[in-house]
Amino acid sequence: MLNTKLQTSIATLFGIGFIRVAPGTWGSLAALPIFWVVWHLTGIIGVFTTSIALAYFGWKSIIHYSRKTQTDDASEIIIDEVVGQFIALWPIALLAHTSKLDIINLWPGCICAFLCFRFFDIVKIGLIAKVDELKTPESVMLDDILAGIVAAISTTLLGLIYYAFS
Repeated sequence: MLNTKLQTSIATLFGIGFIRVAPGTWGSLAALPIFWVVWHLTGIIGVFTTSIALAYFGWKSIIHYSRKTQTDDASEIIIDEVVGQFIALWPIALLAHTSKLDIINLWPGCICAFLCFRFFDIVKIGLIAKVDELKTPESVMLDDILAGIVAAISTTLLGLIYYAFS
């Protein structure tokens, strides 16, 4: 098992979650360069693998941190935003992989994925809202996974609409 300091570092993304103004947005922004590095070092398989690893270790860290702080969903926990943002960026990674483009050339799609994820993470509609209301360590991660999936679908649809009319 990971030690307490490392668990806190993972849950708060090495302290970024302690930024008082919009910590979730900072977590999503921090995910972008991390995603870029993972993409360049490992490609699409690494992006998917890293997403799963972040979700698993992030979830474990959220459980530990929530118990330690006796909170349900502390605002400084942002590893869930990183995971959700990674998922929102999956269509961009898939497009870069299949088209053999450098992912940096797909920056409009990355911005779209970021904005869509932040929207669905903040607004929390439908199933995302129901999961968020559970207030468990699992729901802290799961609502962001769901927001990431909806953002990925939205990013894909917006991209298709853009290319259909351009």
